[in-house]
Amino acid sequence: MEKKRKNVLVISHYFWPEDFKINELVFDLSKKYNLTVLTGKPSYPSKDYFKNFKNNNLRNITIFRVPIYRRHRSNLSIFLNYLSFLFSLPILGLFYLKKKKFDFIFVYQPSPVTVGIAGVIIKLFKKCKMALWINDLWPDTIDHVNSFLLRRTKFIFKVITNFIYSHSDYILIQSKSFKKKIKAKFRNKISFFPNWIDTTNYKNIKIDKKHRLILETKLLKLLYIGNIGYSQDFNGILKILNALKKKRLNFLFIVIGEGREKDRIINEVKKKNLQNNILFLGRIKKELIKNYSNHADLLFLSLRKNKLFEITIPAKLQTYLSLKKPIFGLISGETSNIIKSLKCGISVNSGNYNSATNKIEKIIRNKKLLNNFYRKKTNNLQKKYKYQNIIGYLKKMIG
Repeated sequence: MEKKRKNVLVISHYFWPEDFKINELVFDLSKKYNLTVLTGKPSYPSKDYFKNFKNNNLRNITIFRVPIYRRHRSNLSIFLNYLSFLFSLPILGLFYLKKKKFDFIFVYQPSPVTVGIAGVIIKLFKKCKMALWINDLWPDTIDHVNSFLLRRTKFIFKVITNFIYSHSDYILIQSKSFKKKIKAKFRNKISFFPNWIDTTNYKNIKIDKKHRLILETKLLKLLYIGNIGYSQDFNGILKILNALKKKRLNFLFIVIGEGREKDRIINEVKKKNLQNNILFLGRIKKELIKNYSNHADLLFLSLRKNKLFEITIPAKLQTYLSLKKPIFGLISGETSNIIKSLKCGISVNSGNYNSATNKIEKIIRNKKLLNNFYRKKTNNLQKKYKYQNIIGYLKKMIG
């Protein structure tokens, strides 16, 4: 007799077509479970809603999207986006899901932490277990964001975070260092659940002639993929690129992605006369990115200098590992240690722009230095980030 498929609810602020790890996980879980996703209308990292996204169903997944305040590029709009989600998700979520039964709830929590409130409320009504996957540590994150409104309300988020932790059955952390920051009374619920090396099925396409000619040049090419935001320290990146230019070195810094800082950074590029050294390609579908990364010499990973980022592992690291190219990290702490342990690239501490400039200069002058880093080689440490090992642990949890 065939075993009855369990009903699983995934709650997330972000979901397809927004590009987050939760997409991969949901699509895989839907092969074994009856999957429902409760999320918002997609607008990250753009300032507009995505067009032509599926509102109710995708593959065999049922999707409920609650209305939220649309993100712009201002701090106020992000605060209102978080606030609207805080109220619309649990209230409308209960209404949308009133006829549904669930065996398990999985809450994906990057930022904001308030997504967990809906998980707790729905869990209490549906009488099932809930796992919270922490990707950003709250309320600590608030100390390091460029938002006066969020910093003024930190005490509220501290209460909310403790409430969510106390009602979660499982607390999953993407970085082992998070455990030290979480209250001792919650630590018996904690398990290490890292982001995995991407399993994206990359597709081959022809790049348009203009970009192909640029990408095929022999000068050193550094590729940045992802959000162009405050945390990624683009001011620091421009300092490095400006210093390299003053040394009359030939290089190209390629940016794939969007973000609220993009317009400002483009203006800074013009002011510094770096237009010939930086190429902005905009948002490119994830499955097509390898067509561009194949032309890169280094994949660039950066975060601003602060203590919280030292214990945070950006999901971008695992995306870069899947592209099988050397990584250059302007990053401190746990992520830097992983890059060094995997021998997959070079890492200098966040904010150490002189050291970063000097290391990139050496590579420009001698690209053979990159041969020291792995291409297709794997080792025991990489097995920790293998998708099947991580998803297998979650499936055992759900049952």
